[in-house]
Amino acid sequence: MKKYLLSILLFIFSIGAYSQQKWNYGFKFGGGITYQGISNKDIISTNSIVTLSAAGFVNYNLPYQWAIQSGLGINNKGAEIVEDGITTTPKITYLNIPLNIVKKFSFPGLGMYYLGAGGYMGYALSGIYKFETPNSVTSEKLEFGNNGDVQKLDQGLNFTTGLELNNHLLFDIRYELGLKDISTSPQKDTGTNYIHNRLLTVSLGYIFH
Repeated sequence: MKKYLLSILLFIFSIGAYSQQKWNYGFKFGGGITYQGISNKDIISTNSIVTLSAAGFVNYNLPYQWAIQSGLGINNKGAEIVEDGITTTPKITYLNIPLNIVKKFSFPGLGMYYLGAGGYMGYALSGIYKFETPNSVTSEKLEFGNNGDVQKLDQGLNFTTGLELNNHLLFDIRYELGLKDISTSPQKDTGTNYIHNRLLTVSLGYIFH
């Protein structure tokens, strides 16, 4: 994780030193829904939950309105898991690093529309389990690692689209498709084959040029 983050930061600094006119940066805040794809025969249903996110980002602008986009953000992932007699809601806070290739299209008088895709890496910072039964509601901290509740690293693909307006405001929609199985050995021993994160966010932001 540290090696990946260092590579991203070195890349950003090197392109900035090469040509400051070719890159810009900004921040964004938003919300959305998160879900987990889970394979376990004891689960009756898995439902999405509401989530929040915040991120800083940098764009390196290439010829022909292409760009490389990266950054650093915080988001929550999880789901509502319904079993017989109990509903469990894990909510995990991740430090998130995306890396995308983006194509931009000019809209005269409005700004730029963009569409892109790439990958992401998430590093779990903290998490809780909430347990609900007909008679009680309790919670406890998540333990990370192969012998804990979930794996610490999350990886997958992301897809992004949105508008960069001429007044520097940003409207961004992003979907993360987790490919890494974050289930652990204890979960597999009790019938869970895999757990994959899913996240859809809608954000508003500002770009500095």
